[in-house]
Amino acid sequence: MNLQDKIQQRLYHAFASLEKQKPFVQWVSENIVLEHGQKFSFKGHEYLREIYTEHHQYEVFLKAAQTGISTRVLAKTLWAGDQQPLSALYFFPTEVDVEDFSNHRARSMIADSSYLAGKVAGINNVGLKQIGMSWIYFRGLFTTKRAKSVPADIIVLDELVESNLEN
Repeated sequence: MNLQDKIQQRLYHAFASLEKQKPFVQWVSENIVLEHGQKFSFKGHEYLREIYTEHHQYEVFLKAAQTGISTRVLAKTLWAGDQQPLSALYFFPTEVDVEDFSNHRARSMIADSSYLAGKVAGINNVGLKQIGMSWIYFRGLFTTKRAKSVPADIIVLDELVESNLEN
């Protein structure tokens, strides 16, 4: 087994142990407020229920726009970071995509939840957010400059098909 497989296996087992502490679906239902002040529910998105309850080493979603997957991935990252200290690294195709997602989706999800808003510690800007003892980095893939030397327990590649894969 190579190093990458060992790391991914460790992460898979970490998610499984986190699920025993506070199940993801329960945590999301208690702590996530969606846009327009709506508490999280599967209403209108029943197809996501299985995706919220399953945890895998590698999760790849080929999807249309506005299906709720970005919300799920961000919520899962916040949940994992709430359960134990970690660093997550989100990649987007460009810095503009980073700004849009971080300023709108991430900032709103955190600020609209009284629980998460109370966990914001210190840094809360476009490229880096500290939630409790965890860190979430947001970077564009247009260049590798800002991604070098960033520690990551979780890596999210959002809109990968739009990215410059040469980097």
